[in-house]
Order: sequence, then C-alpha cells, then structure tokens
Amino acid sequence: MFNKKIIFSLLICLILFIHPILAKEQTNIDISIAKNDVVTQAIKLTIDTNESFDSVRYITVIQPINVLFDGDYDIIEINEGYEITFKQNIVPGINIVTFSLLYDEVIEGNNKNKIFRTTFNPTNSDTVITSITLPRFNILSNKKPNTTPKPTKIESDGQRITLYYSFEKQEVIDLIVFYTNPKAVTWPFFLILIFIVSISFGLFFYVKKKSREDIYAILSNDEILIIKEIKNNVTKQKEISRNLNFSKSKMSKVIAKLEQKKLISKEPHFKTNIIKLIKKIIISNNINNQLLLFLSLIVIAVSLVNVVISLIIITLGIS
Repeated sequence: MFNKKIIFSLLICLILFIHPILAKEQTNIDISIAKNDVVTQAIKLTIDTNESFDSVRYITVIQPINVLFDGDYDIIEINEGYEITFKQNIVPGINIVTFSLLYDEVIEGNNKNKIFRTTFNPTNSDTVITSITLPRFNILSNKKPNTTPKPTKIESDGQRITLYYSFEKQEVIDLIVFYTNPKAVTWPFFLILIFIVSISFGLFFYVKKKSREDIYAILSNDEILIIKEIKNNVTKQKEISRNLNFSKSKMSKVIAKLEQKKLISKEPHFKTNIIKLIKKIIISNNINNQLLLFLSLIVIAVSLVNVVISLIIITLGIS
C-alpha cells in the first residue's frame, strides 16, 4: 500500500464506472496550479456508448476541497479514496460530461522550488489528453529532466507556461513536473529587510537626538532660552527680551554670541530686530553626526525600496 506523503503529490486514480459496455471514451484533463498551490482539474469526458444510464462515477484518492458540476452529485469515502457520483443521463451516442475538482496541500517544495506529481489510471479511456499550467511567472526547473514524460509541446502566454501531453490506450499515466519561481522572495530575506529598516530608523533617531545634545552642549542657559523662544514663534528681539526679563544690553550680548556661533540670523525691523534660526546649522554642528545622519537616510531609502519591491512581488504572486 502506498503512502500519499511519500509520493508528495496529487494521486488521482481515474476509474470510471460508467457501464461495462463502452464503444469509445476520451478524457481531457486541464490542470491549473495557482500561486497559492491550489490545484484545479477541469475534466471533460467524451463518452460514446450504445446504452443508456443515469450517472457517471469518478474515483479520486485525495478528497477535493471543492467540486464544480452543473448538476447534482454525491461524494462518499471508499477504500480506494473518494467516489463522486455525477447525476447525468447518458444516452446512446456521444455524450459530454464536464466537472472540475479543486485540491490543496498537494504541491511539495519550498517557496522557490516545487514539485507536482499526478497519476492517472484511465481504465475505460482510449485517449487521455492532459495539460498542466504552472503559476504565473513560474518556469520549469533546471533539474533534468524537469518533466516526466516529455510533453508533446510547451506553450507560454508570457506569464504562464502550459505543458501538453497525449496518451493512447495506456493503463497507468505518471506525470511529474519540477518548477521554480526565479524571483521568489523568501520570508527570511523579507525579515532581514525589516531588520535593516528597523536598525536604520534607530540609527537615524539616535543621530538626530545626539545632534541636538551636541548643540545644547555648546550653549549657555541664556542662549538656550532665546532659542526656545524663537522656536515658539517669538522672533522680535524686544518681545524675547521682555518675555525673558533680559535687559537690553544682556539681550544684545547673547544675540551677538549666537550670531558668532552661526546659529541665528538677525534682520532689522523698525526699532527692533527679527531673529531667525539657521535650520541647516541647528540640526548638527558635528561633521561626523551629519555623515552618520546622511548614511542612515540612504540605508533607510534603499531598504524601503527593497521592501516595496518584495511586497509587489509577493502581491503579484511570483512566489
């Protein structure tokens, strides 16, 4: 007895108990693999018979997560797996039965390299035509062979690759496809980017805080008081002097020292002066801090671009 986990694949046993006497039957199976690894099988049975019956039975080893059929059906668990009975009248002549089965947890591998396997046992089918469509932007693996057996043809619409197979009077059909996402973003890489961004922001705010500390370290208490007044939008020298209770001479001396340190500019305004902070100098007067601040901003920008690109890739399903 086989183990489904060992073959790490979707194992489908295509056994059709339609009727003991069938003149001819063709099975078309179009398999589509989504970016979230959900596998959809669109199945079309072409039945040419001389008799009538009211249902078609289909057995699958793995239980589908959903069955799409335009009509009534029953699904029960049996020894071989799961038996699905589709209620459809079959009449003498050519009949078409179509339905779709959805499966999950049948793709093996990591975020980048994956394996899809399926096995058919087309008991009553003379011809089986199968196609397998890979997820968007995925390609066949470099592993050789990357598909067994060799497909009759391979097509691509620029986004998805489709492999085509055709089998005649074959008892067992094994299909294996190795495929890969060349631009997959692994979660460890994504977490590293987040870590880099976090460190960069921490460095940025540390340097910014350190720059302020360096500035205030070179200022007297009177100079700090004046700068705080200016930051509170009090810019007239007379108003600052009045608010701080500074004499005219004391105010002039402190303003002169701030001008010497190139932290403020002074413009005449009627009988007083307008005092302005020189913002580019107030950020930092330390060339090392300026360099660290500049580098941290570059790292933050690059990291954010990488994160955005990673999110776009994940959203587009290139993983």
